[in-house]
This record gives sequence, structure tokens and C-alpha cells, in this order.
Amino acid sequence: MKTYKLTDPALALLGAIVRAADSRPANPHPAGEGLRWIASGFGALGFSDHEILEREFVVYDALYAECKRRVSRG
Repeated sequence: MKTYKLTDPALALLGAIVRAADSRPANPHPAGEGLRWIASGFGALGFSDHEILEREFVVYDALYAECKRRVSRG
């Protein structure tokens, strides 16, 4: 986000969740564990990489929409 000077708070929240799912930081966002489970589940379905990405885009779109909703609520 720093490289591209992105300041969207919802995108920052989404980034924290993805980081928690991917890298297990010291203080992970709790939603990261669920995202990790979802990603593992997609892998277990036997889809090709292309099919997995196609389906995961919907998940990430929904997660971003929820991040926007939560950020706007304060």
C-alpha cells in the first residue's frame, strides 16, 4: 500500500486479514484464520489454479465489501 500510496482504510483492513492468513504475524487479525481455512478448502476441492482464482475473487470481493462496511461504521 505504501508503494502505491493507497490510503483506503477498508483496503488496509483487508490487507491485515490477508497478512494474518498468509504469514501468521505476532498479532493477527482474527478473520485471518477463517480466510486461511477457506483457501485450504478451495485447494482441497481439486480445482485447477485458474478455477480456484475465479472462485476466490468472489470471496475477496465480499470480504472487501465487509471491510468497507465495518470501516464506515467506525
